[in-house]
Amino acid sequence: MHTPDPAAQLAEARTAAQQLLHSARSLILASIDEHGAPLASYAPFALDEHGDFLIAVSGLAAHGRTLAHDRRVSVLLIEDEGAARQIFARRRLNFACTVDALDAAGRTAAFAALEARFGSIARLLDGLPDFSAYRLRRGAANFVLGFGAAFASPSGDLAALAALRPEKET
Repeated sequence: MHTPDPAAQLAEARTAAQQLLHSARSLILASIDEHGAPLASYAPFALDEHGDFLIAVSGLAAHGRTLAHDRRVSVLLIEDEGAARQIFARRRLNFACTVDALDAAGRTAAFAALEARFGSIARLLDGLPDFSAYRLRRGAANFVLGFGAAFASPSGDLAALAALRPEKET
């Protein structure tokens, strides 16, 4: 049985996490509504200069209302099912995030970043009165590379990912 080199596996995980972050075009968003009920949704995103997520969300959508209610969300980026070698071990990157509703200048910058990434649809959404722009500030990160290969970064810095080891029972 081949035991992977821990340093090589860590380098592979850091590279794979960065690749997933930069190749994903949308994120899965988990939030809690005003009644404490969980809600899963998604949003296309762009990254700002700090690596935080920029999204535009309709206030008419359920997740638009939850973002206004609670500043804590979880973000998931996950490998496409068709690209996964094993459906039970899809590569996935999770961040605990803090939500910031953006002011006029931040909104302009967010929609410009979304337009640069997705084209003129962002300009159309910017003109709709129900759309708001948000920054999701990245916090702690977890990355799963595959079976038995999980990594974490308390700061959310993917260059600082460290291997998680199972706790031994005594």
